[in-house]
Amino acid sequence: MENNYSEVEVNLVYMHFNLSVRQGIYPLCVSQKYKIKFLGGQILRDNETLNGHGRSTEYILPCNRKDPKIDTCFLNMLAHIHPYLVKGIPELDVPPIEPLVIPELKMENGQGPVRVRAIFTNITTIGPGNYSVNKVRVNISSYRFDMHLSLPKIDIHGSYDINGNVLLFPIQSHGDFWALFGKNSHKV
Repeated sequence: MENNYSEVEVNLVYMHFNLSVRQGIYPLCVSQKYKIKFLGGQILRDNETLNGHGRSTEYILPCNRKDPKIDTCFLNMLAHIHPYLVKGIPELDVPPIEPLVIPELKMENGQGPVRVRAIFTNITTIGPGNYSVNKVRVNISSYRFDMHLSLPKIDIHGSYDINGNVLLFPIQSHGDFWALFGKNSHKV
């Protein structure tokens, strides 16, 4: 029996912010691409066909693509998978999100009067595991998934190395950084 998968490439945005300088506003975005497979309304990893017994894994609550309340089903699935994401899912190579450790993050803006290349290393983020999903909107036919996410507090620390120019002025710096964000709401 042949399985008919639907495959979607997803761009997960970690951070999206605007850098404001006197000459204008420059959007900056940090993201990573993933491929997600769907089979009969269930999300599967790259080489998975359920768990080999016709049932989904314990961390996924399946949603039927024809369910008229699919938004509610996805909201329940996201609530169910929350503790698994906090601890990580080794069989899917999903690291724990509490704390979220990012070995290296590169950002580059090579256009306009602000040209900056930044490398952040040994980033540890405390707080992502306290997220809550407030709203979900799913459109199966267009493979669109929107969610409103709240994070009460995020503490980030690590090291940085920045080189670039702002207008004619060179900037260069390196060292340790930390940031504390409170009451964050995001639409993903």
